[in-house]
Amino acid sequence: AKDGSMALCPNAMAIYEAHAQEFLKRALVLCHISPGPPLREPELLSVMWRNNARQRHLLIWEKLVMIYTQYHKGQQQSGAYKDNIRFLPKAIGDLLLAYTAYVLPLRQLFLRQQKSGALISPYLWAKLDGTVWADGTLSASLTKACTRAKVPRLHTSNWRQFAASITKEKFSVKERANFDLEEGIGEHIEDELDLVALAELSNHTYHTFNHAYAGTTTLTMNALLHRNYRASESWRTFFRFDHILQGKRPRGASETLSLRMLDASKRGQMRRRGAYSEADLLAVARKLYNKLDLQFRVPGQRNGVLAIMGPQPAEQVVLVIGTGSGKTLVVMIGAAVADAGTTLLILPMVALRGDMLRRFHEVGIRPLIWSVDCKRSASLVIVSAEAACTQGFLEYCHVLVSKQKLDRIVIDEGHLTITASNYRPCMAQLGWYVRQIRTQTVWLTATLPPAMQEAFIEHNKLVRPRIIRESTNRPNIKYMVSFETGPGALIERAANLVQVYWPQQEIFDHSRDKIIVYCRTREEVALLAELLQCPSYTSESGSEEEKAAILSKWIADKDQPVIVATSALGIGFDYPHVRWVVHVDAPSEATAFSQESGRAGRD
Repeated sequence: AKDGSMALCPNAMAIYEAHAQEFLKRALVLCHISPGPPLREPELLSVMWRNNARQRHLLIWEKLVMIYTQYHKGQQQSGAYKDNIRFLPKAIGDLLLAYTAYVLPLRQLFLRQQKSGALISPYLWAKLDGTVWADGTLSASLTKACTRAKVPRLHTSNWRQFAASITKEKFSVKERANFDLEEGIGEHIEDELDLVALAELSNHTYHTFNHAYAGTTTLTMNALLHRNYRASESWRTFFRFDHILQGKRPRGASETLSLRMLDASKRGQMRRRGAYSEADLLAVARKLYNKLDLQFRVPGQRNGVLAIMGPQPAEQVVLVIGTGSGKTLVVMIGAAVADAGTTLLILPMVALRGDMLRRFHEVGIRPLIWSVDCKRSASLVIVSAEAACTQGFLEYCHVLVSKQKLDRIVIDEGHLTITASNYRPCMAQLGWYVRQIRTQTVWLTATLPPAMQEAFIEHNKLVRPRIIRESTNRPNIKYMVSFETGPGALIERAANLVQVYWPQQEIFDHSRDKIIVYCRTREEVALLAELLQCPSYTSESGSEEEKAAILSKWIADKDQPVIVATSALGIGFDYPHVRWVVHVDAPSEATAFSQESGRAGRD
């Protein structure tokens, strides 16, 4: 500024304000289309985000942002107000909350610099100078949205007619009663039963639902709010707004099949499992391994087993213990107790299956490998992550639930739902699919740092899970970082390192020891494998059977100590005599480095 004080750049403020106005126009369309039959433009443009002479219209109820207006076209003639309530999909509501929390204060700062003491408009859809958007803005914004989406252009009047027809033709009589606020709602449902229904749809018991959402058995819900909540929920479900906005839409599901699954989930009840004492569970483990003196390896293993099958089992369990601490025993005991139903084990990597099958066979458990056309069940059923993200899997699970046979779903390497979502879409969707099934869920991992815990819980929509965590430090692994300088590529230096040190028998046992060299790209893997004349392993190495064959052949070949791989080999490979793990260049993520370096030191 001229007086020497600090001031914001006017051009930068103008650019930012233009972006803010464009965001608001797009948000206006979302608020018009997504929550239910559309509000009229004057009603929507009258929404205020903060209290003024009138009460604000943006509220939060049941963790959803609610638009509540008392205005409609007949107000001036009749003098009567009509309550209009719409609940926004969570993703859109979160956008508006972020806007009010972060963007509006910054715009207020812009305004104060232009006009000292000025307050930003309480209207949500307004310019920086306080001018409320004119009628016609919604129609123009809707037309532009259609152009961006490359669909036929719609005007607000068209959409209102379409919405009215959809409401009449696509919803049941009971659902239509929730949309029509001026008529009786037909058969009333007691508020208490509605809470129970909401709890069932949330995939946890009524007790947990009350605890998580501050519900109580004496809570009386306002009938108007309740009806509009149900109407918005029906609308969002019909159009799959929540799934689309969160990138988790089930692929290829027909509406009939979706409704059938929803009905099944409403009817299904969680199987009542027996509550076992620590002594009972330890006796099962001793019988499996035929060791009368067997004890739980670490406190985390013991606490995890009790959290899943003990006297007070949790509905959702996250078990974070180190590699080699016995996470697999949790699955084994669950499949071996006297009244065992079915435990579904979801394995995200092909490398995990062979080792898991070997371990299960050693203790006399014969798991069933599930495929889409499989109808049989067993005490332990192994499912791939891709197969779990199918409608066939949901149907299979709902049948087990209806027959009271499903004990739990166990997800191995659960952290991949957030760390592998970029290149494994099924992992990002896995939590959504699992949450459709009314059963206990158990998430196993050795790689979930505390800093990632909140993101993991939010992404997989867990509700107050019981988390068992202990140190995952591996004291038997030593790390060395070498900063290479001078001529020569890192690939060549890695090849030279292996060729120089492998002959040294004081380091390696040539009859069994192996070396894994990790590269960041498939191109680097191919180049280094050619230099070392050794096998390679990447996500493009073929089918599951072909990948398993590559690993089996490499392990069996005593004359071939090295394999070059990408992070595709980082999870689930459990050969006990990997003596060296070499990383060429820094790994892309700390969690990937932890997994890959953890292939060593397992003997």
